[in-house]
Order: sequence, then structure tokens, then C-alpha cells
Amino acid sequence: MRDEYVVYDSLMRNRQRKALERRGEIAVRSLKATDALDSGYGSRPGIGWYVDLTVDLDYAENAPPVSIGLMPHGGARSVARNSKWSYRGFLIYDCRIVQHESRNEKNVAQILMTWPEVVNIWSQTPRVRYPDASDDWHYYTFDYLVLLRDGRRIAVSVKPEERREEEKAILEQIVSVPQSEFDETFVFTDAQATRTAAFNARFILWCRKNTTEEEVMAAREMMYLFSPEMFLWQLYDNGVPHHLRKSAIGKLIDNGELVLIDPLSRITDWCQLAVVH
Repeated sequence: MRDEYVVYDSLMRNRQRKALERRGEIAVRSLKATDALDSGYGSRPGIGWYVDLTVDLDYAENAPPVSIGLMPHGGARSVARNSKWSYRGFLIYDCRIVQHESRNEKNVAQILMTWPEVVNIWSQTPRVRYPDASDDWHYYTFDYLVLLRDGRRIAVSVKPEERREEEKAILEQIVSVPQSEFDETFVFTDAQATRTAAFNARFILWCRKNTTEEEVMAAREMMYLFSPEMFLWQLYDNGVPHHLRKSAIGKLIDNGELVLIDPLSRITDWCQLAVVH
């Protein structure tokens, strides 16, 4: 689950693709979306790139399958490939493309996907018009638009930490005029979207796709045996690592039943967890 640079050597590219597939992502720099429709990857259980669903009708015992394709990201523009080292690519959220053009944007997108109150994410939108200090009008495209469960729409700008103040000044100019595309703005920098936070986000997304309810119940029983604090490895059966149990523990963390004692640490077998009563 580590970040990797884009390489064009065929052998290294194939290794990179396999590493991405193992952690539930698609190597979009070496695969086109149209070539990967049958790969079966999706951001949620049962939702893939191309899924055949059988319609269950009372009057039709053998209903024909319905095909659902990958939805476009719906943004104001598509990200550009600036150089061979660009992080241009996309993730999948609820069968929708979410584009990114930098490692920072990719980390932010993965973190946003783990927020429990997030309902949907769109990339490269909205595109708004705003005046500067000299009353000259400019256009600005946000990196992400996030829809929350309570109906609020948050426009997210992703920038390096050293550009935070400069970006906040631009956002103040944007909200100085009425905007109908969003309710709030937010600057997300690499100070929040750290490598550790992105690592944990990828782990949580992996757990959502690989957990089972039986393992979650078993992990919950073990959790209360060691309450209130424990190491993650103590929730394995006899301390032996197992991917299903690990995904169940991650699901408990995702549900808020377990929390990291050190919120800035990575989720590993040796991280310390506390039970939330």
C-alpha cells in the first residue's frame, strides 16, 4: 500500500499493475477504462466496472440481465498529462470515475471516500466565476465537489501546504459573490493528506470490499475481551494474521467502534486500538 511513481519499462509497469490490483486499484496509466471494463473492480461491494444484474421480477422468473457501465466523472474538464511522471489517473467511487492529476489529489480522493458522511464525489467541478481585488473576472475549477449526507455540498481545492494562504485568499474572493454550485469551500493540503492518512484510507477501502459479517462479529467479540485497549494483532485468532479477520478489524475502525490511540499512526498489526463504548 505504498505510493509508486509511473514507469514505462514494460517489466516494471507490469509489476506496478499487479501491485495496484492487489490493493484493489486499477493501473490506469497502463490500462484504458474501455479495456478494463471486465476487470470487476469497484469502490463498493457488488459494484464493479461492468456488472450484469439480474432483474428480480415477480412475473418473470428468468429476467434478462441489465448491464451497467462505468459512469464518467462529469467534471468541467479532464485532467491533462503534463509529463511522463504525472500522476494523472482515476479512482472509482460508486461506479463513477474520480480523476486526479497529482499524488496529493489521489491521496485526498481516497481520504474523502472513507468519510462516513460522504454520499458522492465529483472531480474537476464546479467551475465558477469570481472577481479579483481589481474587479477583473476569472474562472476557477475546483478539484472535487463532495455531497454530504445532510445535503451540504463542499467544494474542495487541493494544494501544497505552502500555497494554503494564497489559495484561501482566492477562495475568499470566490465566496464574496453568491455561488449556487456549492455551500462551503475547503482547502485540502498535503499537511492533512499525508502518506500515513492515505495508507489508512486505502486500508479502509480495502476492508469495505473484503470483509464478511461473520468475521466482523467474531472480531467484535474478541474486541470486548481485550477492552478497553489492545494491539491489533491481539484480535486475530491465536495471534495468527488472516486477511478476513484483518478486514473485519478495519471495518470496526471504519464504523467507529475502534479508534487508533495515536491518530497519526499507520494501521498495522502493532498499532494500538481503543474500544469506543
